[in-house]
Parts: sequence; structure tokens; C-alpha cells
Amino acid sequence: MRVLFAEDYSLLTSSGLVPTMFVNGSDQRVISGDVKNFSMDHPSQEGKEIWFACIEGPEVAAYARGTASLINGEAIVDLPSYFSEIVEEEGITLTITPLSADSKGIAVVAKSVDQFSVKELFQGDGNYQFDWEIKAVRSGFENYKVVRDKEKSQKTKNIEATKIIPSDSKNVYRQKWLKN
Repeated sequence: MRVLFAEDYSLLTSSGLVPTMFVNGSDQRVISGDVKNFSMDHPSQEGKEIWFACIEGPEVAAYARGTASLINGEAIVDLPSYFSEIVEEEGITLTITPLSADSKGIAVVAKSVDQFSVKELFQGDGNYQFDWEIKAVRSGFENYKVVRDKEKSQKTKNIEATKIIPSDSKNVYRQKWLKN
């Protein structure tokens, strides 16, 4: 049995539901909640924490980003293998930000899971850096459904969470692994 501790009831949703964890019909592990966070001790303010929340969207995606250099108006950027090995080619999006006020603009002329190519507009021959961010759907999640039947989305296959009476100032949740 695993036991999770929560500092107060604010971790519950307004409807009183606890976050859910389950394995769906495609054997994918799913964690669901109203807000997904990470927290850390504040690096310069003792007694404080920093809480970040996840950005969310209608797909299961991965991204990579970096800074590259335009040389004579062109650049080819090789993407890391850890990105190209986990994403699908279809639906790739790429954002470019020139880091020069003298830029004539940059166009993406080719993109794949392995690399992308850019050229400066108006046959430009600029030599400057640009920031980039590429996003793609993760392999195995191409058919992710945003709108679902409520009954099906609430079913859990392997985990059921139940509330235990609070002990001291902590709420305790017991996760009971169910046998299929």
C-alpha cells in the first residue's frame, strides 16, 4: 500500500474529487487532476516555495528548443535524437525568433523529426543567431481524444483512490491496487 500526504484540503478540487491515476484501455499510464504542478524551495527567500503549473493543450506533445546561427542567410539545425525518436512527423510546428534587429525575417523551408532548415527572407545573407522551438505529437498518442464520454473517462483500470480520515493536519489517501 502506498500512502500520499496532502497538507490541507486545498489540494482537493472544488467538487471534492482527488486526482486520479489509472491505466487506460491502450495500457497508457494516465495522471489526471485540475492543475498539474511542480514545486521547489525558493532559492533566495527562506520559508518560501515556488509553484509552477503545467501548460495544457489538446494533444500529447513533446518539444525541443535552442539557439542556432544563420550563416549567409541560411541554417540547418539537427534535432536531438531523444526528440526525433519519440515524436511523429505529421503536424510538426516550429517557431523561430530572430535575435537581430537587422533581420529581414526568417522562413522555415524544411522540417522533419531529425532536422529543420531556415532561410532569411528577400534572399537575405544575414549572420546572426535565432531562437527556435519545435513541437510534435508523441508517438503512440496520435489518436488522443480531447472530448470523451464522461462515463468512459472516469473508469479506472488499476488504481482506486479513497480518502482516509485526516490524522493531525494531514489528509491521507490510500491507493488500493485492484486486481483485474
